[in-house]
Amino acid sequence: MLDMVLEKPWIVGILGGVATVAAAIWWLNSGRREAIVVSILALCLTLGLVGIGVWIETEQEALRSMVYQTANDLQNNRKTEILAAIYESPSDAVTEAKALLNERVYSFEVASIKKIHSIEFSGPASARRAIVKMNVFVEGTFGSHKIKVPQFVEVTLYRVNDRWLVYDFIRDQPFAGFQN
Repeated sequence: MLDMVLEKPWIVGILGGVATVAAAIWWLNSGRREAIVVSILALCLTLGLVGIGVWIETEQEALRSMVYQTANDLQNNRKTEILAAIYESPSDAVTEAKALLNERVYSFEVASIKKIHSIEFSGPASARRAIVKMNVFVEGTFGSHKIKVPQFVEVTLYRVNDRWLVYDFIRDQPFAGFQN
């Protein structure tokens, strides 16, 4: 329930709006004082919950924001920011990609996230881990070759000092994200 309030405040707004209008119609039809009080309380509660939902950034929203920011950094070839988003002892796949990035073998023109399929969290607060499954599209040059690659990517991240850092990634065909 709390996730719905914090991550989808528009749903709370719709439900609260319906409750407020229903209580107002009840008051208009009956003229009872309780109905207008319920309507005003429903309106205040709805506005408060929507405000809280917009104001507070959840863990999922922070991670989603970081993923989109990293894609933007990749598209704009901001090497320093990309390297800062990598875990201190990453997997072999990330280490290899990091080495290629350091050698300037990659140059990106487009790096966009087409769809985030899921974000799964695990572990205690001190060792939080997340897996993000998404479809991406990358266009640029790899050495002397021009590439245009749609892919399904599964990224594993660790939270270190309130920052999410990339530990591992697995690439697959773009339709893999739609399989069970």
